[in-house]
Amino acid sequence: MRPEPALDTTVQGRCYCGGVRFTVRVPADTAPIFTAYCHCDSCRRAHAAPLYQVICVDREHLHIDDGVDLLQDYQRTPAAPVRSFCRACGTRIHNTFGDWKPKGRTPLVFFPALLEPSDQARMPSSWVPRHHNEPESCVLEWDFLTRIQPG
Repeated sequence: MRPEPALDTTVQGRCYCGGVRFTVRVPADTAPIFTAYCHCDSCRRAHAAPLYQVICVDREHLHIDDGVDLLQDYQRTPAAPVRSFCRACGTRIHNTFGDWKPKGRTPLVFFPALLEPSDQARMPSSWVPRHHNEPESCVLEWDFLTRIQPG
């Protein structure tokens, strides 16, 4: 018996107000560039949260279905990522990076917390965070974090 072929992953997400809606389609043979819980000062401030889950895929895998006109970009410094957010409600949608092209790929970070609940529940195992980015910047008790260790 032949194994079942791996399937492409397609998930949908939206901002808080629902004005920006997006689809992420990742081919079955393409792994994310990286997955992580980020603790860096920049992400903590941008999200007003002690840590944030990120998934980095190729730019062409994320498509804005609705609300392109609501997207606003912000870049704190020329070396910082470009953070795109909904002008209506302030939700961060994704980040892009200037010249950083690991292995010739075109990275874009999106935030799985924005996915529809049914899509969050069926994310592939390759999308599970694999590490903690900048754990030395952590503002939570590390004992608490050991309960959410990356896969």
